[in-house]
Amino acid sequence: MNALTAENIGPGVHYISVHLHPFYRNTYGWKEGDFPNAEWIRDRTISLPLSAALNEDDVADVVEGI
Repeated sequence: MNALTAENIGPGVHYISVHLHPFYRNTYGWKEGDFPNAEWIRDRTISLPLSAALNEDDVADVVEGI
């Protein structure tokens, strides 16, 4: 993410393991570490820029950045 940001590409972190959403934490008492596979995926997932406003040069920049 830092490398992409340095290239003016804005990645985001949008994936939160379901068991860590407030409803599930509060209802079932689930906590960090209860579902390590879901957390492993969460820790390795980013969102790339996605918009109809991206032109071909923008898309090429994202591809090159990856």
